Amino acid sequence: MKIKEIMSPSPACCTADDTVQNVAKMMCDMNVGSIPVVVDHQSLSLVGMITDRDLCCRVLAHGLDTIPQSAVMPRTLRTVSV
Repeated sequence: MKIKEIMSPSPACCTADDTVQNVAKMMCDMNVGSIPVVVDHQSLSLVGMITDRDLCCRVLAHGLDTIPQSAVMPRTLRTVSV
């Protein structure tokens, strides 16, 4: 099986400037556990991923809720070819 056969072709994305609250709302609305982070919505150039675990362990556990998600997004990104 190839990655392109199971991946979402047009996932919802956020930018580094989005707040963690907006990202969490996107996750709830879309019923997903991760959101790709892009430079902007025009280029869709991927810069990272933010997960529900990032929000839980790096935001909620520390009482933060209005910071930009780029403050908690992991900096290491691994990609695969489709």
